[in-house]
Parts: sequence; C-alpha cells; structure tokens
Amino acid sequence: MAGLFVLAILPVVVGLIVGRLCGGRFRSILDARLRALWLLWLAAVVQVVQLVSELPLLAVVFGLVLVWLLVNVGGQPAAVRIGLGGVALGWAANGLAIVVNGGRMPYAPAAAAVVGLPTTGENPKNVPAGQGVEFGWLTDVIPVPVWPIDKVVSVGDLFIVVGVGVLVVAVMCGPVPNLRKEVM
Repeated sequence: MAGLFVLAILPVVVGLIVGRLCGGRFRSILDARLRALWLLWLAAVVQVVQLVSELPLLAVVFGLVLVWLLVNVGGQPAAVRIGLGGVALGWAANGLAIVVNGGRMPYAPAAAAVVGLPTTGENPKNVPAGQGVEFGWLTDVIPVPVWPIDKVVSVGDLFIVVGVGVLVVAVMCGPVPNLRKEVM
C-alpha cells in the first residue's frame, strides 16, 4: 500500500497544493481533457489485488498505464505533455529494471534496513537484489525514511512522482484565458 501512496496519492496532493499556490483552480481538474482515467483506477485496483492475492499482475498494471499514457499524449498543452513525459520516463525506467531482472523489481536490502523494512523476502512485485542484478541503479535503491512514506524507491518512481505532480499543476493552472474575448 505504501507504493500506491507514494506513486499515486502523495504527488496528487502535493500537485494540488502547489497548483493552488500558483493560482490554479480546483475546478480546472474537472475540465481537464485527460481521457480514460478509469484505466488508472483499474491499475490501482489490480495493484491492490496483487498485494492481497500475491498473483503476479505487474505486467497488467504496466499495460494499463501504458495504454492511458498513449491515449492522453496527443492534443495536450505543453505543460501537460511534460507531466505525462515524466510519468512515461518513470514507467520506462521501472519497466526496464523489472523486465531485465526476471519480472520483479529488485530492492536493495541495505536501503530497506534504513527505512525499517525487512531486508529479505520476496513478493509478486519485489525481490532482494543480489549478485548479477541488471541496471541496479534503476531498481529500488533510494531509501525514503520519512513518515508516512518509509519506502525504498527507484529513479523511475521519482520520475513518476514528479510527472504526476507537474501534471496536476498543469491541469489546475491550465491555459490563461483570453481576457479580450471575455470583455467583448
């Protein structure tokens, strides 16, 4: 559940705060031209099912997010595309690390110890990094010992977090209305 918080909830909350401080409007979120948000909700549900059932569903989650990114990249303002680009870079970095390491994201046991997580053990998403881990710098190696996060994250996770935050701010602040047209 910490992963869902770090990658989905926290960047949205921070984006909402920053967007409001920059003069953005919450109402603009409802007017956003982001399509198929249900794909992201479904990806979140699949993540929870994976954690509860221990079924290997990571490929399904990645596939749903990829389809959502592809559906939304066209016809968006530049700031929205930058946010989507950050999410896409994170998606690609995490996907590469997972694929080359047998379908699960390796984590650094030393980093897990820093945040108080178990340093051994596997689950459908993660495996302790050992000898021969590929692209180790893209795996979960960054400890974030801050409540309520207390998690080990990857470079890809950081791109996703920043991308989601930028996306929320971009949607909230939106294009500046043409005041001339409104006066006439």
